[in-house]
Amino acid sequence: MSYLEDDDWEPVPGEHPTWSMEEIESHPLFMKDVPTDGDNLHVQALQSALYDYDTAEETATNFKEQGNNALKRGLVDDAGIFYENGLTCGCNDRTLLSQLHSNLALVRLKQERFPDCVDECYRAIGHEPANVKAFFRGALASFKLDLHAQGIYFAKGGLDRDPSNSDLVEIMGQLEEARRKQAESKAKEAEAAASEAKVNKLKFRWRN
Repeated sequence: MSYLEDDDWEPVPGEHPTWSMEEIESHPLFMKDVPTDGDNLHVQALQSALYDYDTAEETATNFKEQGNNALKRGLVDDAGIFYENGLTCGCNDRTLLSQLHSNLALVRLKQERFPDCVDECYRAIGHEPANVKAFFRGALASFKLDLHAQGIYFAKGGLDRDPSNSDLVEIMGQLEEARRKQAESKAKEAEAAASEAKVNKLKFRWRN
């Protein structure tokens, strides 16, 4: 009888395989720490899938694609690991390196690691000055850090390359407004401090 013919079929005791805890823990899906070497065939297969490419550029591209897939599934931390691995392959393609740094910047943005995001954006732009996504992510991270002048630098750099980019236009407006309010706040604080100093000076004279 085929197992597909009867929904009520149950395996006879001893008919289905039983894994020991050692076998379970040695499988990559259940490992707490994945070894970098050894005789585990499952690990070797995974490593081959990730690293078995003719060139460093192909390996880096594979890591980028794995990272993109992880991000689509909401696996932010895993995506960051893939992008980091892609950056350590010895790849010399500056456009690809820029994309990896920019994508890693997106990961740091999602992790709210804003200073690290800014650093990755600088690296991405250093490899490819036309990377508009890196400019936007740098502007957004700077806005989160209240570094308005730095954010405007990123936003302006992106708009110089893509003047109609709506995301950059929006973040530029937010940064300029935030900088204006910050300047007004500092001016009021300075005025209040000057007024208080004047009052204290008059009090001092009165006592004499």
